Amino acid sequence: FISRDFLYLYGFNKIVKMEEIYQTFAGSHNGISYSTIIIFGAFIFLLLLTFLGQGGRVSEVLRKSSFFATMLLFIQGVLGVMMEYYSPAFVTWEGSNLVYFRYSISILISTGLMAYVTFLLKNTKKVSLFIVVLALSAALVFEYAYPWSKIFG
Repeated sequence: FISRDFLYLYGFNKIVKMEEIYQTFAGSHNGISYSTIIIFGAFIFLLLLTFLGQGGRVSEVLRKSSFFATMLLFIQGVLGVMMEYYSPAFVTWEGSNLVYFRYSISILISTGLMAYVTFLLKNTKKVSLFIVVLALSAALVFEYAYPWSKIFG
């Protein structure tokens, strides 16, 4: 069962504070965020380099970087949803709780766009303008959602 402050874990016969669960998800979410920025930035750099400089031929490195960027974005989005669900502010809020999920939903939209880009890169031999526009729109959605003030103060 879930109460306002505690969660009973059936398999472990243990009661856990919601604050402890929130701190666990927040730590994981913050730890993965830096690698997500690096891998996603490397993918965008490789995509633009391929599209503008190498004649558009899709390399194995580009395919793998798109796959890892998609996976990290998905993990980041799911951890964000779980983190916001177990957040103390979410539990005490009486109004619309959708405000708390704005960041996570944006990350999951970016993940969906990147999943489609990964699918297209897997099935084509050349990068088209459509793929570049989709990837850049995923990057813009990610850039909108990411809390840059936490990194740069």
